[in-house]
Amino acid sequence: PDVVIAVMPPMQIGVWPILYNWVRGVPWVLHVQDLQLDTALRLGMLPGGVLGQVLYRIEAFLLRHATRVSTITEAMRQRVIEKGAQPERAWLFPNWADIEAVRPGPRENSFRKEFDIDPETVLVLYAGGMGEKQGLEVVLEAARRCADEPRLQFLMVGAGGAQPRLERQAAAMGLQNLRFVPVQPVERLSEMLAAGDIHLVVQRQNAADLVMPSKLTNILAAGRPCVATADGGTALAEVVAGHATGLITPPDDSEALTAAILTLAADQALRAQCGDNARHYAEANLDRDAI
Repeated sequence: PDVVIAVMPPMQIGVWPILYNWVRGVPWVLHVQDLQLDTALRLGMLPGGVLGQVLYRIEAFLLRHATRVSTITEAMRQRVIEKGAQPERAWLFPNWADIEAVRPGPRENSFRKEFDIDPETVLVLYAGGMGEKQGLEVVLEAARRCADEPRLQFLMVGAGGAQPRLERQAAAMGLQNLRFVPVQPVERLSEMLAAGDIHLVVQRQNAADLVMPSKLTNILAAGRPCVATADGGTALAEVVAGHATGLITPPDDSEALTAAILTLAADQALRAQCGDNARHYAEANLDRDAI
């Protein structure tokens, strides 16, 4: 190859390109999609101490020696510079959405029919990874708080390491208004997103600005409102609150998440306006060719 692009995580993805660079002189790009090491250490998923220091040094070595480093938000670009990447070699390269394939569509579609979602039901949809960094227990707690709202139904679509535990927890809580659904085929993505009345973009506080949830770009392209758990000043809050594409609530706060869901559920006009704003944002900022 004339150039190698390595997408991190995992961190070790950079080992082969740097060896190839040393042997053949081929330039390589390290694209940071997720600052996985920072997230894992902040959330206690990896121990710190000597192991943490060793991993940080390996990561910094890769960042310093890549021909170019790219990442998806300005906050993440600043973080990789702090870790050792030279500013002039650190590029901002945001995630895009296929705004032609994912478009606003009718909410009453075969996806809702398959899962027996009544036309009067307000469907609260989480679709994405179910790992530890999302902190999805807050969704289960919000569903419990909404148990007396018969019009509200929660659907969690996806898979991940935390999924079995979350399913057991939901069963123990006796949640009748929440269901788990397997990952859906990509061909069904636009239809699935259109079926949701309110989308959830959930992450823990310690993951703020270390990741940018990739699910958000498709929600915006689908023209649907969301509730995002994000602190003010983060890249996620800027897109959602700054462009009025939905509501934001503090991370790990199930009471605030519930209140935001109920606010959108009770106001169809607000949902429609946020959805229109979301599609306009996608067309202006997320087109693949423009990026």
